[in-house]
Amino acid sequence: MSFGFNFAFMLQFEKLYIEYSAVVINMIMSFLYIDMLHKRRSKKGQSLIIAVGKCAGTAALTFGSLLAAEKNMLIVILGLICFLLDLIYIYELANISRVLPDIKINKKR
Repeated sequence: MSFGFNFAFMLQFEKLYIEYSAVVINMIMSFLYIDMLHKRRSKKGQSLIIAVGKCAGTAALTFGSLLAAEKNMLIVILGLICFLLDLIYIYELANISRVLPDIKINKKR
């Protein structure tokens, strides 16, 4: 599936396919992280440090594209959507007991 997705991007966008496919894959990952948090109903296997690092990388790409001489608005818009999803994920991960109130957080003693 991943190969087909990247191959379709390569055929459609030729020179820019790497940038477009990277931003779309990043956005899919953002959706999947939020989905995983809700399905697992736990922070197990998820880290706030990784979430913040992913968000910082998304911000660098998005705002760097916005400041570039040749702006690519598709990458900027998709990057902004991804950045907002990353912020939602960080908020939900940091406040999991408020976001998912019936969750039991296991604390090691």
